[in-house]
Amino acid sequence: MKRILLITHEASRTGAPLVVLHFARWLRAAHPEVGVDVLALKGGPLAEEFRKVADQYVELVMPPLPERSLASRAGLRLLRMLGFARVPTSAEWKEMQLAQLAGKRFDAVLANSLASIPVGGRIKDLAIVRPTLIAFIHELGSVIKRDLPDLPERLRAVDGVWAASDLVRTELLEKWSVPSGIVEVQYECAAVPEGGGQASPVQGGAALHVGGSGLASLRKGYDLFIQVARWVRVNHPEMDIRFTWVGRVAPHDRPLIDHDLEHAGLRGVVDFIGELADPRPVYGTFDVFLLTSREDPFPLVCIETGSMGKPIVCFEGATGTAEVLRKGGGMIVPYLDVEAMGRAVVDYARDPERRRMDGELNRVQFANFGPDQQCPLMWERITAAWKEKASKR
Repeated sequence: MKRILLITHEASRTGAPLVVLHFARWLRAAHPEVGVDVLALKGGPLAEEFRKVADQYVELVMPPLPERSLASRAGLRLLRMLGFARVPTSAEWKEMQLAQLAGKRFDAVLANSLASIPVGGRIKDLAIVRPTLIAFIHELGSVIKRDLPDLPERLRAVDGVWAASDLVRTELLEKWSVPSGIVEVQYECAAVPEGGGQASPVQGGAALHVGGSGLASLRKGYDLFIQVARWVRVNHPEMDIRFTWVGRVAPHDRPLIDHDLEHAGLRGVVDFIGELADPRPVYGTFDVFLLTSREDPFPLVCIETGSMGKPIVCFEGATGTAEVLRKGGGMIVPYLDVEAMGRAVVDYARDPERRRMDGELNRVQFANFGPDQQCPLMWERITAAWKEKASKR
């Protein structure tokens, strides 16, 4: 029986971990004969979902030591002093967990996202029979520089690299000198509603409901979302246009966001509603989706909103989503041009027919990025890598 290990950097409800979860679910349904284990470098709200589909789900986080009585702690301390007892360090504990996983003789390891690549490489080193190691890279330049600046060195251990968009592949080749022969584009996938989804009534009865989504961070451009809303409000006060951001807001950022909304006169116009277990009902109320990210390889939210029939506006050079939108379905505006993005919102508000036509095109285009479309491609690429590696032995 073939066995595969899927590594996710965390079990958060974010893009890269969700792709791994979709793939694990698809494998369970399409190839029940394949053993599937999941290793999460950190836990999160998707942990229970991973446990449901994996033969074994492991978190690479050293558990806290059990509570002991005062006498027990004193006895243990004495044994340590005498050299008879020793608690492993966190690094030693993690190494033992990786060694145990390596002993399971996986046929393939999918290291999903940057943080997973060194771990996948270590498991491969520890294995008696080395597995095929695939690195699925969802990140672009600034995140790579921050999280894994020695990426070219780390990729020497891999047998293949998947780039989450053509934009990612181009950066890997041109800026990180990754050999072109090992890199191929593998788009991400997201659950798309049957029939493409139906819009709900616009929030608050506004003429237009504009959406944004993601962790409220500078990379995701939550600040630019506010600036676009301000430009629209200042230049077109006659238009009743509401803006809603869906996604986690860190407690230390909430006061600053509230400060901006208050001082920009955007109370009742812009709302940051936080993280939702299932954001799709809110997505259904959007008329237009703004991808304000400064850098975003191929965000799942665009698959979700696009397949619901929502036009998308993004920045040039910032996202792989533009690779889809070049065929229509939205607008690509100059990088960080808040005014251009604001004008796009106003144009869509004034032209319902264009909004409808772009939305219908997206409904078709983004239906190609569901798990049933992308997961079989992922599996074909893994099995092809197996065969190629076997042919070289």
